[in-house]
Amino acid sequence: YFVLRQGAQIGYGTSLEMAPNELFFRAWRASAYYLLKTILAVPQLHFVSIENLPSASWAGLIHLAVTIAVAAGFFLWKRGKVLILLSLGWFVCTLSPSLVIAVAKISETPVAERYLYLPTVAWSLLLAAVFCFFVEQRRLRVIAICSAILIIGFYSVGTWHRSMVWTDNVKLWTDATQKAPNQ
Repeated sequence: YFVLRQGAQIGYGTSLEMAPNELFFRAWRASAYYLLKTILAVPQLHFVSIENLPSASWAGLIHLAVTIAVAAGFFLWKRGKVLILLSLGWFVCTLSPSLVIAVAKISETPVAERYLYLPTVAWSLLLAAVFCFFVEQRRLRVIAICSAILIIGFYSVGTWHRSMVWTDNVKLWTDATQKAPNQ
């Protein structure tokens, strides 16, 4: 793809001409943004600028939480709970190609929320695994069911709200220009 674009002399897919440490921190912040957006998908933005990415320190905290989750996934995998490790692996494998736009000039924005469609499957699997774990515990069953109802309600309201923006082109682009007037 990049070869074809370069052959057509389209300038995308080229280096951002940054120092290696700047490219690393840009990818670091972009991956933290994706991790956060997978869990908390609001606000939704058409055009995400570099200013919308978490700071390097926040990104560090987000990555620390993910590292702990991966370690827990390996621990539970050893105990026969494969779904958690599978969901974490799915997330990493499906998100990794999306990080290319953070370090190469492919898009006008360093990240794009549309690249989270496949990685979000991992989040759904992980929530299902956690839900099943708590349902198996008799004393935690009511808490698990109430939590599931709240999570489903939260995401349903968010989905309904966002679908109202997509009802026609005027609403869609009005929302886009209000949230990112300089793009």
